[in-house]
Amino acid sequence: MDVYIVRDAVEIGHFPRADIEKLARTGELQATDYYWHEGMEGWLPLPDLLGADAWNPIPETPAAITTPASRPTAAAGMWDRRFVIGALCGASIVVAAIALYFWNSKPSETNPSSARAASPASDLVSRDKAAAELKQKIETLPASATAPLNASYYDVSYAVAASSSAITPWTAVIRGNENIVDPGTATTTKGTEFILTAEYRDGEWTFADYQAVETDTATGATTQIRHDDKSPVPPNLVAMLGLKRR
Repeated sequence: MDVYIVRDAVEIGHFPRADIEKLARTGELQATDYYWHEGMEGWLPLPDLLGADAWNPIPETPAAITTPASRPTAAAGMWDRRFVIGALCGASIVVAAIALYFWNSKPSETNPSSARAASPASDLVSRDKAAAELKQKIETLPASATAPLNASYYDVSYAVAASSSAITPWTAVIRGNENIVDPGTATTTKGTEFILTAEYRDGEWTFADYQAVETDTATGATTQIRHDDKSPVPPNLVAMLGLKRR
């Protein structure tokens, strides 16, 4: 089971449940982070999952105590010299490999992802701008049903995360619930729990994917719904959020 982690309202990734405690002890995950996994209704503080002691360092194992060896023989000295020569050769290879790695990692005009990684301040501004635009769109969703769609939305949350693509540097996962109300009886006829994925492309949020479970309140029957950016008719939520289609 994968556990999704959010820090400062931004999704930083998802990890196997078995690795979460180790990542907390090494400092990669923080006690102020929030988590979510399949089956949960909303985000919760990470210490609720691991406990406050998860950030205590693992006690170091005492180093083994060695006793002085007896007088070395000539053969032992020969093997010691071979070991030193081998270690020096290995160290030279490691140094050369590290230098080659950093040389290839230098930002250049032909490597947009490296150039973007070299300017974290501009990345932060870009992320904050994209997140603010998405938040503004979500805040326009009606909390009470109004014509003509007679739909209302509640418990809507979102998380913005970095993408590996230079074309779409940010992705967002929007989760929430939608109710469809009969205007004549003012009763809810359908309830939908949805997950919508959007991508920030050319300075605009675009629709990528929509998954939902729709429940008929009269019969209790559920329907699985799936749309992507190639679907001829996207869900109403895409238009209500003003998401651009490719």
